[in-house]
Amino acid sequence: MAQSITMGRLYRSTVALKAIMAVTGVAMFGWLLAHMLGNLQIFAFDGGEAFNRYAKFLHDNPALLWGARIAMLGSIFLHIYAAVALTKRNTAARPRAYKKHRSNRSTFASRSMIYTGPIITLWIIFHLSHMTFGWLITDFNTPWGDGGVDVYKNLVTGLSSPTIGAFYVVANLAIGIHLYHGAWSFFQSLGLSHRKYDGLRRHVANGIAFGISGGFVAIALAVMFSVVELQG
Repeated sequence: MAQSITMGRLYRSTVALKAIMAVTGVAMFGWLLAHMLGNLQIFAFDGGEAFNRYAKFLHDNPALLWGARIAMLGSIFLHIYAAVALTKRNTAARPRAYKKHRSNRSTFASRSMIYTGPIITLWIIFHLSHMTFGWLITDFNTPWGDGGVDVYKNLVTGLSSPTIGAFYVVANLAIGIHLYHGAWSFFQSLGLSHRKYDGLRRHVANGIAFGISGGFVAIALAVMFSVVELQG
């Protein structure tokens, strides 16, 4: 009886952790989509006017800006917590490694989660230090001075370094792989794991993953190859 109660609690706890993973994953996807769509305004090719208007709109609405930031950071923390807890639980339930590695039911995305997760975490820390606070840009235009802020200039200056630009590309490819597995698992949790739906599920997961990462990668490459550059 006691064992049955313990197993029931363990199951409920595991379900709760998976629910946290799913909810925070959806929240982060929404934030990434909005962030990408806003940043894609650098392709207006108007010297950064549209991009700077977008940045000013966010600055003029601090409740929206900081609400989104706090929700994003909270989601990241909970997502990492749930991922670590589930990994420890799975390891404890299977303490001895298989003699023969079996990956017929796993995907490259699922097997690489242990690597893409830390890469994304490091990239978030770097990105905040780089683009939000400007600690790594010598010519950073600090928000929000009396003379106005050229956020477009910050972006182009920040990504002009080939090394930094390449890091952004790699990090956003990791985000794409991570998103693919997240979307695939999310639909599986909804009960859509069936040969009848797997083809559609794969296409949707690919669209979500590489639609988001592709947008960010395009921005980095456009600056690196001077498709987008400073005026004058």
